[in-house]
Amino acid sequence: MIRWLVIIVNLFAYDICWTLTMFGAGRSWWWVAIGVTALSVAGQLAISPVWRKEAAIILGGALVGVVTDAIGMRLGMFSYRAGSGVQFWIVFFALWANFGTVLRPSLFWMWNRPLLAALLGAAGGPLAYWIGSRIGAINLGDSVAASLVWFGVQYAVLTPAWMFAARRVIGERAGRDLRSSPNEATPAEGRPAP
Repeated sequence: MIRWLVIIVNLFAYDICWTLTMFGAGRSWWWVAIGVTALSVAGQLAISPVWRKEAAIILGGALVGVVTDAIGMRLGMFSYRAGSGVQFWIVFFALWANFGTVLRPSLFWMWNRPLLAALLGAAGGPLAYWIGSRIGAINLGDSVAASLVWFGVQYAVLTPAWMFAARRVIGERAGRDLRSSPNEATPAEGRPAP
């Protein structure tokens, strides 16, 4: 029961952060992305059995994600409605970091299933950007179909790659653990070894 409760809370926190960030994007309260994502990431890391490794995975993956979004924007696949470069980097980094918070607790079971992870990305990525365009955070490119294909390919590649990196850096054993356990953490994580 605890495992499912942690997963439900994790997915609920992800959805709340995504929604608040997307509604704030392009509006005067875009900065909300920083606050809600920082709280979500901090909460996730507070219960992580390997918080430093998980932080590296979340932040590293977020950086890769926002760079690929910047490339997509330069290619005309979408535009950020606010038009501010600084806001774009903050908001989209926050969105990607938020996605990183579900990798270990909720999507761990998918770490060894790259095809399934690619399918999740190929379906979920375009849907998220399409909803973002309906909310008013972004405009899709001149060809909506081309934009959605771009996002599908982007996420079909990045989702399993991020999960592969999580498996390698965090490790199978720590990935299965849903909350911090001082007796199972390594000295490198700042907690005593068994």
